[in-house]
Amino acid sequence: MKSIGDQDPTEILRDRLVSAARTGVADERVPFGFEQRVMGQLAKELKPERWSELAQLWTRGLWRALIPAVSCLAIVGALQVHRRDLEVSIQVGLGATTEKEAVELVLLDVLDADLAEIDP
Repeated sequence: MKSIGDQDPTEILRDRLVSAARTGVADERVPFGFEQRVMGQLAKELKPERWSELAQLWTRGLWRALIPAVSCLAIVGALQVHRRDLEVSIQVGLGATTEKEAVELVLLDVLDADLAEIDP
């Protein structure tokens, strides 16, 4: 067994408390309001404070993800617009007489591609 000088101060305190608890006489009486205090603490711990902290973390994460998500949306939208413009330019270059006719040809190509995906 360790000597007192070798023990950690928390161990010394724990040993003193354990020895005091063992020598103490058990008292069956309960202090006034003890049940109300305990139940109040339990009700306080069961309140959704932890849920609100979790919701706060979730909300913070969503706000942080908003900028990259909107950026991706803008890039994909710009690429789609650019692709349609490029296809129209190609159709005009291949012999479509007007830009309106070229747009109609591009839309028909897109519709044909969509129908091909639906009906194999």
